[in-house]
Amino acid sequence: MAPTGKFSLSIPFKLSKLKQMMTRTKRAKKSGRTPKGASTPVAKKNSEDPPVLQDSHEVLHQWDEAVKHYGGDLGNVPKEELRTLVYAGIPMKYRKSLWHEWGSHQLRGDSNKLLPLASEEAAMRIAKDVPRTQTWFDDVQRSTLRRLLLAHAAQSPAVGYCQGMNFIAGTLVALGFDEASAFDIFCHIEETLCDGYHSSDLGGFHQDVSVLEDLVFRFLPSAHAMLTSAGVPLVLLAIDHFITLTSRTWALEATARLWDALLWEGRPVLFASFLAVLDLHLSVPMDDKHGSFEVLESFKHASAKGAAEHLDELMERTRYFVDLIPDSLLEELHASHVEA
Repeated sequence: MAPTGKFSLSIPFKLSKLKQMMTRTKRAKKSGRTPKGASTPVAKKNSEDPPVLQDSHEVLHQWDEAVKHYGGDLGNVPKEELRTLVYAGIPMKYRKSLWHEWGSHQLRGDSNKLLPLASEEAAMRIAKDVPRTQTWFDDVQRSTLRRLLLAHAAQSPAVGYCQGMNFIAGTLVALGFDEASAFDIFCHIEETLCDGYHSSDLGGFHQDVSVLEDLVFRFLPSAHAMLTSAGVPLVLLAIDHFITLTSRTWALEATARLWDALLWEGRPVLFASFLAVLDLHLSVPMDDKHGSFEVLESFKHASAKGAAEHLDELMERTRYFVDLIPDSLLEELHASHVEA
């Protein structure tokens, strides 16, 4: 049975209401207002300087030793041992091949042939969003991102293009994947991890937030009670985490570490990682001076800062919650909302 409370969503949560609340957030940011109770903002993710990813020497050594021990084939590494390595972070020398292996289950052909088939509307929206996805992208990276989004819009005309896709595809560009691999992985993410998230009514996202609310009620009852008491809709806290898979708000290294586990173990990681963030970083001021906006901003700042500064702790907590929410539980909860 789904929990009830002030922030229950009654699918679908009105899209117009969501847009109004997000617009309020954007206007407050433009005015330079710092919400009460918010922690000191971390450095903006979209800075002018490209991020520098440096592999941990210890983690790299562990991966190299595992590869050597198992005859150069990661496929020979026992599942639990590989799982431990994945949650510790995949070095870039292995990440590209593993992500492609885990995220390209079908041959999609030459994406360049799809480019002319994208709708004019999708092309116009993509052209607007590409320059503001990562301000440090050079012309080549922007061109690659544009082509990825156009090709996907042409391949999935019923979906076309939706904001949020640009940050997901942009992460693959930022990590240096070649265009063919990036397209395969991007399509896999959209079709299996973000199914329905970027449709016109965000239907898949709304359904997953209902499932997420059930999980918060079950595993983090104190957090559920705090949010219900404060009248904070869970959808507002979860939107960036799900719609962009953290890629809009988290540092590139943190997003890459999360995607290591997400591409390895699938959708449970997405729900588990949000539970981990909520468990570690939710702080709701219990007074009349703080509304939904202040709680939202405080949580966003704390979670982004926590992902940047305490990433190992976050990934350990994510792994803990993954063990509590297998695919079978997600399927059961999804079915309950479809029936409702």
